[in-house]
Amino acid sequence: MAAAYARRCQSILNSFLKSPIHSCSPALQLRGNHSLLQDFNSLFHSCAVRQPHQFPPKPSTSRSAASTAFEARREYHAPTLNPLSNGFSSTSDFKAQPEVCGSQAKVIEQSFPHIKNRRAYSAATAAYTQQEILPPSIKSHEDVTITRTGACHVKPALQVQEHWFPLSNMDRLMPSVYEQAYFVYESTKGRPFGDVVFSLKETLSEVLVPFYPLAGRMRNPEGGIYNVHCDGTGAEFAVAHADCELEELDYHQPGPDLGRRLAPVQIFASEDGSLPPVCIQVTKFRCGGVIVGCSFHHQIVDVYSGNMFLKAWSQIMRNQPISRLPYHWRSLLQARSPPKATVDHSNEYRVKLKNESRTPTRVSTTEEEEEQQQQPIVARTFHFDSKALQNLKRETSQNGKYGPFTSTECTSTYLWRLIMKANGLEHDENAKGRMIMSVDGRKRLQSPCVPEDYFGNLIAISNSECSMADLVHQPLTNAVQKVQKSIAKTATDENFRSLIDFVELHKGSIVMPNVNVFTDKVVIASSCIHLGMYEIDFGWGRPEFAGYAAVPEGIANFVILLPSPLGYGNLNASIHLRADHMEKLENDPEFESIASANELSDRSTDHHFHIVS
Repeated sequence: MAAAYARRCQSILNSFLKSPIHSCSPALQLRGNHSLLQDFNSLFHSCAVRQPHQFPPKPSTSRSAASTAFEARREYHAPTLNPLSNGFSSTSDFKAQPEVCGSQAKVIEQSFPHIKNRRAYSAATAAYTQQEILPPSIKSHEDVTITRTGACHVKPALQVQEHWFPLSNMDRLMPSVYEQAYFVYESTKGRPFGDVVFSLKETLSEVLVPFYPLAGRMRNPEGGIYNVHCDGTGAEFAVAHADCELEELDYHQPGPDLGRRLAPVQIFASEDGSLPPVCIQVTKFRCGGVIVGCSFHHQIVDVYSGNMFLKAWSQIMRNQPISRLPYHWRSLLQARSPPKATVDHSNEYRVKLKNESRTPTRVSTTEEEEEQQQQPIVARTFHFDSKALQNLKRETSQNGKYGPFTSTECTSTYLWRLIMKANGLEHDENAKGRMIMSVDGRKRLQSPCVPEDYFGNLIAISNSECSMADLVHQPLTNAVQKVQKSIAKTATDENFRSLIDFVELHKGSIVMPNVNVFTDKVVIASSCIHLGMYEIDFGWGRPEFAGYAAVPEGIANFVILLPSPLGYGNLNASIHLRADHMEKLENDPEFESIASANELSDRSTDHHFHIVS
């Protein structure tokens, strides 16, 4: 076990040393800066070899001793060792440091006589002291057993008259998929889990009154588009228990398996083929932590509406009034009379052919392509530090000569470039890459105005195109200007009104995005950094982590930008790629210079939450 942990420490450290960013010191630029590199090494070493009694005691009694010591190590941000000019070259350098007693250093040196490098030594000392400070080992999603122990329908406290809820033309653009959000809480602040579940169900019943379409059923699909039957069936609600502690689950990394376990899309089997608009599961872990998972059907809500519902629910849990009541009037998004598509939408949307599947299909022409397409889709979450984002903006704007550009524009374009490189397209200079981005229409529609609390789908997609020669081999400025121009073109009242009319003109058919994720050289990106996901406080504090569990299975080249639990303008990027492409991305020196993979020590909520534009 010691050897395995030593290898893990070495892997983490190697990953860190390739990247300039880490939560312990967000502003560090380690590459090429020897003093800062030594400073980090000192920090890692001192954290690894400190004895538990040297840390301030943690008040919590619900956590294991290993977990408590690990939390103390995580909170230690300032190394007491002074960085040396030339670094440490042997184990004798450590003996003189006050953090290591002589006997311990001797034992370590005897146990690991081959270690002469400081970085390897840090890993070894961490392994040596693992019984004091080692956090619970991380398990893969498959190794964690989550057992559902109860389920029911939570009906609204007040029933509305049974009726069919109309979908708008913007709703009809969405596929029949679920958005799976999950929120991680370290504890419930001493509240018994049974009381937590009772309160969640009781307040869910209350919040379903203003959000009454979520208490109905999705029925009678026509060409993949459902009708919402407001019959008061209630939201599907489940309780589950996990056989591990929170820190043993790698919840930073999303994926279909994590989504199915924590945020199922359906709890009760349906004989008539109907679907629930919302599904909720509360999962308890052995340490007392909980994860609240919520799945929303995309044809009735977008991410903004789903987050509005969750905020309202959490406000009721805290005995506060709902700050933003939902606005349900779909008449605001009616087509004009007569409908007239005044904008060319052919780059973004098209009409589905008669016998065509709404879901894109793979097309393989060679055995090699068939073998490549069998590669599994993997998901990773990467952290972008505020300092790195500022540097990225500065580089993209060429020190203010162009722009200004937002964090979303810069980060998504930057990832567009790197993902195309990971797909092996950097040498195909004549090829054109595309990036599809979601653009929210709230605040943009003026005739008539649509309020910010509109509940439903109000998302259009923008389409940016760039040759590989420009995207990969030229400064990022040119590509980000194209992305900014494409977003600005989409985010207008006339574009949204024209799109509504375009769907109306093809009412008997299905309008769908004009993209095939399996054959097109495309990246699909969505930004959620302004949603306020860390405001979902059910009465026991902000979430430790919040994210979206999965995209439709089999979809690669997908990016979701999320707020980071570290705050201060940081953001996380959830990236879904083929496994071989993910490996290329992580080994790309350009990527290593900006983003760092979330490690265990990134788990901290002791920050203010402010997201830069």
